[in-house]
Amino acid sequence: FVRITGMRHIHRPNHLITENVLDMMHISYVHSFGNTLSPIPFKIDYEDISPLSGKTTFHYTSGPTSMSRLIGGAQFVQVENEFHLPDATVTRVKANGITKTIITHCYPVGKNESILHFDLYRNFLKHTWFDPMFRYQMKLTLDEDVDIINYIYDDYVQGFMSNQFDVTQIKYRQKMKQLFVQINEK
Repeated sequence: FVRITGMRHIHRPNHLITENVLDMMHISYVHSFGNTLSPIPFKIDYEDISPLSGKTTFHYTSGPTSMSRLIGGAQFVQVENEFHLPDATVTRVKANGITKTIITHCYPVGKNESILHFDLYRNFLKHTWFDPMFRYQMKLTLDEDVDIINYIYDDYVQGFMSNQFDVTQIKYRQKMKQLFVQINEK
């Protein structure tokens, strides 16, 4: 595996950014590498890893112009989306023999602003010549994410419109509440 790293200052609360990373529906609907023709994930399994972490594994049909299809030759993609409180996520995208893993840490630096750090690991296109392409892809991905989170209503963030595909965010919120209760009890 090879790695690129970066950070982004975002004018939104850190929990909202983390929930966006954990949202399995946004891959197809938000990102240009998604698949709007077949956007619904399937075979969704959530598991608690520990009192402070959880993981959802799901599958979706790869987009016709995605790296998963073009480089990996995969019709279907497996995604593992983990959170580790208080501020880390791990997303593994597996398509046949290729794997891309993105680790994020998002923490607040003000009332409505956060810093998102990321590390992207990949086991394909490993020469440094390809790093600028992956940096560009991460910039584009984060631009698309920021555009979406700037238009999310607070009611949705609080779970008002949750559905079966929000299992990871719901579990994240529950574990964050439990963590805050434990901290406040001490």
